[in-house]
Amino acid sequence: MSKFVKRPAPPEGFEVIRPTLDALSDELRDRAAEHYQGNRAGEANWPIIQINWQRTRYVHEMYYKYGRISQAVYEYCCKHKLIDGALSAKWLEQGYEKLCSLRVVDPKSHAFMTTSVCRVPRQSLAEGTVVREPFSGCRGCASGAAGQDNIFGNKYGQSLAAIQIRREEKLAAELEDEARQEADEAERKKAAKKDKKKKKKRDGVWDDDDAAVGGDGEPAPKVAKEGE
Repeated sequence: MSKFVKRPAPPEGFEVIRPTLDALSDELRDRAAEHYQGNRAGEANWPIIQINWQRTRYVHEMYYKYGRISQAVYEYCCKHKLIDGALSAKWLEQGYEKLCSLRVVDPKSHAFMTTSVCRVPRQSLAEGTVVREPFSGCRGCASGAAGQDNIFGNKYGQSLAAIQIRREEKLAAELEDEARQEADEAERKKAAKKDKKKKKKRDGVWDDDDAAVGGDGEPAPKVAKEGE
């Protein structure tokens, strides 16, 4: 199929991830257009590889971890190359949960038919060892408690899904608090209106000067003071 053929309309629910994917596409375009000077061989490609990893990770977690998108949306992203479907599938295998790239575990891509240094668990490395995978810029994507949370050590290694979920939860809490305050204010106004109505009704039974009127409507008798 020609690359100029327009993709079909995405399934319902795609709007949940559209803004983030659009932002990542813009970021990818900007990084690809930059002229990288002073970088060692391969480093110029790091941002592109890392952004592709990040948007794949984003969709993967929105589907598998948070359940915010449907299977139809996830498969649409895979089918139309919005994410790396093969890498996402690899993350489901034990030990590969944070893999930076399929290339780093391909023996054909490394000397002696091994894997990249970024796959070595941190506890197995000599103290002070600094890891930077030449192809992806990964600092270490081995699984385990000692593994890197942000495998690239920059904004492209962040979990955008977790960030979005936290923001949605914060917004929902703020809206709930606002609704509660509005309900409390409405209840206060209702109570105040009710009290005012009761007071008005009560005041209508009596004259302005309660002490000046007797029980039969006649002026109250004057009480003689001692000595009069």
